[in-house]
Amino acid sequence: MNKALSTLLLAALPCSLLASELAPYALEQTRADDPSIPNANSSSSIDICIVDSGYDLGHPDLPIATGSDRSQGSGGWTNDLSASNGYHGTAVAGVMAALHNTQGSRGVNNGAANINLHMIKAQYAGEINQGIIDCINRGADIINVSAGNNSASSFQSAIDLLDETQTLLVASAGNLWAPNAANDQPFYPASFDKALSVAATDSDARHAHYSIANNQVDIAAPGTAIYTPAPRGRGFTASIRINGTLLPVGNREIVPANRYTWHPGTGALTKAHFNGSVNAQLVHCSGSICPASVTNNICLVERVGNDTATSISPVGTTYNYRNLITEYKSVDKCDGAAAVIIYSNAARAGLQAPFLVDEMENVSDNFYIAQYNFPVVSVSRELGLYLAGKAGQSATVNTATGSDYGYASGTSFAAPYVSGIAARIWSLFPNCNAYQIRNALIRNANDANGGGWDKQLGAGIIDTKATYDDLAQNGCGADEPPPPPPTVEAPQYPPLVHTEFSGCQGTTPRFVLSWSTAEAIDGYKVHEKRGSQAWRLYYKGTNGGAMYYGLNNTTTKIRVVSYNAGGNSPRTTVTLPSVNCGSNPPPPIF
Repeated sequence: MNKALSTLLLAALPCSLLASELAPYALEQTRADDPSIPNANSSSSIDICIVDSGYDLGHPDLPIATGSDRSQGSGGWTNDLSASNGYHGTAVAGVMAALHNTQGSRGVNNGAANINLHMIKAQYAGEINQGIIDCINRGADIINVSAGNNSASSFQSAIDLLDETQTLLVASAGNLWAPNAANDQPFYPASFDKALSVAATDSDARHAHYSIANNQVDIAAPGTAIYTPAPRGRGFTASIRINGTLLPVGNREIVPANRYTWHPGTGALTKAHFNGSVNAQLVHCSGSICPASVTNNICLVERVGNDTATSISPVGTTYNYRNLITEYKSVDKCDGAAAVIIYSNAARAGLQAPFLVDEMENVSDNFYIAQYNFPVVSVSRELGLYLAGKAGQSATVNTATGSDYGYASGTSFAAPYVSGIAARIWSLFPNCNAYQIRNALIRNANDANGGGWDKQLGAGIIDTKATYDDLAQNGCGADEPPPPPPTVEAPQYPPLVHTEFSGCQGTTPRFVLSWSTAEAIDGYKVHEKRGSQAWRLYYKGTNGGAMYYGLNNTTTKIRVVSYNAGGNSPRTTVTLPSVNCGSNPPPPIF
């Protein structure tokens, strides 16, 4: 089965949404739940201005907020409807500010009453730029932008205005939407030096595979499968019970499948969350083939493969990024099951929230039906192995639409953790300015990757406890901008490239390619141009060569650059000659 999904301007992967209060794993990872940290100082008010798709005013788990509009469509700021007909702003705001009130989720502000929210509804680049300007003119202390694009000019006028203020701009580093795209591409406004660029991690404190890794990343925060409020009635939730009892507190982060149906006849891709409940025996599918006992029971299976793309799109009635969205493989392995629980594999052990694309089946005469009409949920490896110990017992798996809560993934949801923590810290140390708060967050980040600053996590994962302790003991620190990330000089010389014709394989000419450089680099990028075709990426990685298979009677150009964190080297271009390998197919192999 193949996959398809569209992208958003918003820096998020689509949300799906659960409900009694559940403290997201992110509070522990960021140490925002440390009891030694006081709640926000009630005598010092902090204003957070959120530029996003809207806010569900009146949600029982969100504080009262103010708002205004820059978007020209989809209702006012209290109508959280994004350009993709999804929602976004309510989930972003919930990460910061969901109330600590024994229901739903809990925001990183821990219910602080003196942290004020103002939502500016904006969805496209020009609206977002003007929304940032509006926030500055309102005198906001912190601006959260969980959106953007790769055009610096789209936001330049707003960024120029930041020079005149003591405002902290926090922005999502951006998501890598497509395979073979450069993961170090800039994403604005986060990639401006004046912005605090936030990358995403998963529940294992590892860099999220979709999170852009570039020289502008400053800090990281949890962004994968974040439990947060959704607009009332538009969330999607899941639960698991063993012998009629909910799992223990701490083991309840269960992500319902982010399911889309794909119609092979029309190419139509439709969000199709499944609403239903199954009670049956729990069967652990631990081998390469599931036992027959999974039939009509609940199949617990390790994730077969991890996605290498975070979004795909149908192209007509064919797939784009075929086989890169692979959740269907885990479901298909459980063929005949009444429900499926997928737990993370060792390569990506944390809680994940991949897409499940359900290829509709032509049952007769172009009458297509979906195949996965049953509950499918995702859990962490830790929870999956816990459930494996319950195999043979009665279990209930439920997925339900119409909730007020749910799970969301993307750097969009990492940024508000930083905004919320910054607001909480700033209210406790109101004499510090924006530069000093920013510096304190960066210098106290948890260097989870080791080795200091890197493109994946910047300085590391934001650490609320360490930042609070530092400011409490040492004060605000120097009143100056934070130091820029370490600079690395791009390779200065073009790679050496050698080519050699290696004969014909049937009608296909073969060439041995090799490339090298004496400089310190991270790898090579090799592009090809076959005849009149456009240039395209052929290889990116650390290998020093490859066997290249050309086209018969076609001249091919090969272009090679080396690269590191500082950029690309000058390129070397070579031409592979046109070779006539005849018209006979290769002999059969016995």
